[in-house]
Amino acid sequence: MIELYISSNKLTSRLELANLLKHTECQITDNYSSVICPGQTQNAIEQGYHIKFFDVKPDEFKEKVWNIIQPILELKCAYVKADSDYMGCVLNWPAVFTPSNCFAQETKKLRIGSKNDPVYRGNHTHDMYHGGESEP
Repeated sequence: MIELYISSNKLTSRLELANLLKHTECQITDNYSSVICPGQTQNAIEQGYHIKFFDVKPDEFKEKVWNIIQPILELKCAYVKADSDYMGCVLNWPAVFTPSNCFAQETKKLRIGSKNDPVYRGNHTHDMYHGGESEP
């Protein structure tokens, strides 16, 4: 499952957003966030949406979701959670919006073995090179 958190000055209704995304199986709920604003004494409150995508794969996300809603809502950024593979700024999502700068991801491409091997799965590979498990 992919979860997307968006906020925009061009917010639309949940129904209009659902119509834009009706080619996917998704759930849309209201979301309010308190965010740090540099130079301000108080956090700002942003109104937006939390969207869960049940049938969109990471390699389909940019075409099926982002390229549709981004220009309409004039999104500059969004927060994304993709299972255990990635969590953070959508525009920094490795292999979806940008090449990965992670040594573990590059190493994974060079290895020969089963894709079911734990070395190949999500954060396990990343942890090996960034203070987690040691390399087998």
